[in-house]
Amino acid sequence: MRHRLLSFLLVLIMAISVPNTYALAAGESDDLPVLITYGMYADITDHWSRDAVYFLADRYVVLGEVDNELLFLPYKSVTRGEFAYMLAVALGIHMENSDEAVLTAYYDDLDPQAYYAVSVIDLTMAGVFTLGGDFLGDNSLTREEMVHYIMKAWQYCVGYEDTGEIVSVKFKDDAQISTLYAEDVARARQYGLINGKNNVFSPNKKASRGDAAIVIYRMYLQLLLANKYPVENDRQ
Repeated sequence: MRHRLLSFLLVLIMAISVPNTYALAAGESDDLPVLITYGMYADITDHWSRDAVYFLADRYVVLGEVDNELLFLPYKSVTRGEFAYMLAVALGIHMENSDEAVLTAYYDDLDPQAYYAVSVIDLTMAGVFTLGGDFLGDNSLTREEMVHYIMKAWQYCVGYEDTGEIVSVKFKDDAQISTLYAEDVARARQYGLINGKNNVFSPNKKASRGDAAIVIYRMYLQLLLANKYPVENDRQ
């Protein structure tokens, strides 16, 4: 009965959310993203990540680009910086450490003026990223790396002791998954955060912006149902 009630409440929450009202778009410089308050993304009308993107856009999570029209670019590879921003904002992970001296002390190459700099430090302090060296914010992520960071964020939200046993759920290409990330992928599959296409995970393929949106969206909803509510960011 409780599960059915939570499911009903989740559907209600999604129904009353107003998608595509707000979106964030990267400006022409390296300044903070620009708030766009019109229309919907022109390139995801029929894309499988559409509902996730609209849901996250309404919460100021996703970034788009403006080229005569607002675009999400769902097939474009997501960068480490973009992913950090999306993940930290979606879950409301903020450690109140935005001083430039703090930002530059954590990674050798982190530009304190980058829109994702504070998010990177917040996630590092939360144990999602590993401190030290170069962060490589403009580099892309593989799908297994993305899932690894997703599960580190999951552990931060639910508590490291509350991870449960892994039920063996196999992908056809399990043998291609790095042993370093195998447990993360198995847990993400078990928790319904990833599905793969035709039961193929493609662990070494670059994660797309659509991939990132759908996985973060699913984690947000799963945490909501588990009463591990993500913190709503204060820009709403």
